[in-house]
Amino acid sequence: MGGGGLLAPCRSGHDEAILDSRFVLVNPFNHNSRFSLPESAWLDLIEELLARDYPVLLITYPSVHKTFMHALIARGLARKIFVFANDTNLGNLIAMVGKAHYCISPSTGTIHLALNLGLKCIGLYPSYDQGRWGSEQLTYITLTTPRNELDSGACATLIAQTMETLKSLEA
Repeated sequence: MGGGGLLAPCRSGHDEAILDSRFVLVNPFNHNSRFSLPESAWLDLIEELLARDYPVLLITYPSVHKTFMHALIARGLARKIFVFANDTNLGNLIAMVGKAHYCISPSTGTIHLALNLGLKCIGLYPSYDQGRWGSEQLTYITLTTPRNELDSGACATLIAQTMETLKSLEA
């Protein structure tokens, strides 16, 4: 039975970051829906979180890990965030999600797990998924345009809405 791997960023104080009350889980992967942010916008969101001093945990899985790691490295982000390369071990995934305080994701599976562990969550969903997968504890950013049709301005607006929502959840 394999376990995932945590690649800690190379900076001092990373152990304290795990205990930080602002620790944000970012799970940008949802390949079952046309509605999400494109990869570049997820990287922009991670940069924005880091710029506002939020420690970031990114959870990947085998089919996306290598590609997304290359994108993180190209943007200079790989050593600034925590990356957990999950495999098929649900226990490892639960343990890592439980380390965060907030979750941002378009994935209903990740959001359901995070909500059950008591995280404050921001779901980036199309409106039709909000009724189907909704929760009173989930804050929504409504996506009206498929990921492959979003331009940089629309992505910037969605990122700003996500950051504003995250700030409101801290209150």
